[in-house]
Amino acid sequence: MYDLNVAPTIISEFLKDFNGDDVGTYLPRTLFNRNEKTLATLNIANGIFAADTEAEKIIKYFEK
Repeated sequence: MYDLNVAPTIISEFLKDFNGDDVGTYLPRTLFNRNEKTLATLNIANGIFAADTEAEKIIKYFEK
């Protein structure tokens, strides 16, 4: 599975260092929202839905 538990501020600092300071700012909240959407998409692809209980999510996670 994927581990997307990286703090948005760390991603922002990395992108700032990678692109240089003159290309704009990456807001931590925007990065957090993108991470959440990506995680939700990966979960759906694996058959894990938001309406599932925590127990169902764990079972489905380990079935893969």
